[in-house]
Amino acid sequence: MHLLDLDRAGVLALGDFIARHNAAPERHVASLADAPQAVREEVAGFGDDEFRACAAYDGAEPAGIFLAEYDRELARAWLKGPIVAADDPAAWRTLAAALLQRIETLLPAGIDQVQLFFDERALLLADFAREHGFVARPYASLSMALSVPTVERSLREAVVVLPRDLRADFATLHEATFPGAYFTSERLVESRDPRRWLFVHRAGASLSGYICGSVSAQLREAYVDFLGVREASRRKGVGAVLLLGAASELRAQHGIESLRLTVRSTDDPAVGLYAKLGMRTLRSMRAFERARRHPC
Repeated sequence: MHLLDLDRAGVLALGDFIARHNAAPERHVASLADAPQAVREEVAGFGDDEFRACAAYDGAEPAGIFLAEYDRELARAWLKGPIVAADDPAAWRTLAAALLQRIETLLPAGIDQVQLFFDERALLLADFAREHGFVARPYASLSMALSVPTVERSLREAVVVLPRDLRADFATLHEATFPGAYFTSERLVESRDPRRWLFVHRAGASLSGYICGSVSAQLREAYVDFLGVREASRRKGVGAVLLLGAASELRAQHGIESLRLTVRSTDDPAVGLYAKLGMRTLRSMRAFERARRHPC
């Protein structure tokens, strides 16, 4: 068994391996997809200086892989793994530990916090996280999906691409709603990735809310990264307008059939809104966090 550091091409070559071993709920790493095309699209979207990866090989055959996506400004890394093929728990733990140690070593200087994210049914993964000093967040996250409905034209037209005159308002709302998020307001506005989208709802000259995320034309689905509504505009239907309007617009532009998002299980108003709109829960997940362990 030997470890090998991977570039983007090396990770893309293991797309089938990742998807195959990430499909079962009891081994599911929630920060990675479980379909080959979705894995490849996710990896293709990583910035050149925003990810690291390593893999274990038994001869010429892959035995495990660990990825990390990081943000220097936030000093944080999101660890995407471990994906390990071994069925024996002891062998799985040994290889997973070696991959974790290697991926933390590969992270650049200045990354101080790391996070893991698993399906709540993945008890082996949760035990592994705790054994290596990670602490579980006190709440779960729900992955929910909506089949894009047909909506009135007026609802679709109620959401628009972020206009220049509302950029300052958007930055203020985003940083207040999602402090320390993996995407800053500046990065969202300046993104040139054709898969990313950002819509807002305005009330006169003011911003009342926004919604943004990414789209996969091949998978015919969109993912919502952030949805924020100004305090004065809450409980007035703005969130529903943003979700349905954005979904309709994305279907018109990209042919999407479903919209997915992740929400805290303890956020009762949001969970209730999404359920009322017809969103179904796909899985329950939990994050584990700790300070990065630097190589000796």
